[in-house]
Amino acid sequence: MKKVIHILLVAMSFSLCGCAQNHSNQQNNQTSEIGVDSNSIGAFVTVVDSVWAWRASIQYIPNIQSPNVLKAIYGAWVPDNFDFSNFSKQALQQNMEQRLQTVVHDFADTMRIECLAYSCSYCRDSNGKIIISRVKRYMENKEPSDDFLDNYTIRLFSMDNTFITIEDSFVGHSCGVSWLEERHLTFNRNTEEILTIQDVLKKGIGKYALHDILLKYADVEIDTEDSITFPEGKIPIPEYGDFYFDLNSITFVYRKYEIACGAAGIVHITVPWVEIRKYVNKDFAKELGLDI
Repeated sequence: MKKVIHILLVAMSFSLCGCAQNHSNQQNNQTSEIGVDSNSIGAFVTVVDSVWAWRASIQYIPNIQSPNVLKAIYGAWVPDNFDFSNFSKQALQQNMEQRLQTVVHDFADTMRIECLAYSCSYCRDSNGKIIISRVKRYMENKEPSDDFLDNYTIRLFSMDNTFITIEDSFVGHSCGVSWLEERHLTFNRNTEEILTIQDVLKKGIGKYALHDILLKYADVEIDTEDSITFPEGKIPIPEYGDFYFDLNSITFVYRKYEIACGAAGIVHITVPWVEIRKYVNKDFAKELGLDI
């Protein structure tokens, strides 16, 4: 997930219709706050930037020792040279606020330039100044709600005796339209090795081997005759290898526009293990406890 922050920033370009005044003129008005909300699994460290109406809420999952796993989960929110052998909830909290400002404000400068280039009508307030519409609504609302915040979240998605899955998501709001991105990362809690789709399925199966099964279980309309989206006329195993699972099924996750129209959003296709038993890696099946 080291590259996820870049991917999500690209997604933000669709969720933003413009930017506020150059942030160098606004830094004195910026207020950020950090809070920790504990639960039974791990504490959430939260940073809210009220100028850009942007929030990051990241769950600290305790007892992970592998620097590789920690970097894959949290790498976007700490310096590139961060020593993960000393990672802690306090270290995450200390780095998040500074990182949020860098990520959001650098991106905002880029969007401000694009806004001027496209002269988006949503970018301007009554005085003609450049402003992000959702920030204006957020700041003017007497009781601000989550609907006005762009949200970046890392959280524990699922956990069993062997595997832990983390979900990394972004929800953006602008001009009455929401934009969602999400990724899942699974690792073996005993070996702390990151699991890939190549570990789940047998080696050597073709990328279109599951086409008929995926089409059977898809709950959205998929036009495989669209030669641009489907050059081979078949649904592939997800290009980015995004998936999650339990003892009953595996869910393949496709990005918006990857296999369906934009209105379908992110597409989740859940397939029972018994349907793909001949494709499942035997070592993985044994670790998960599958009887297939």
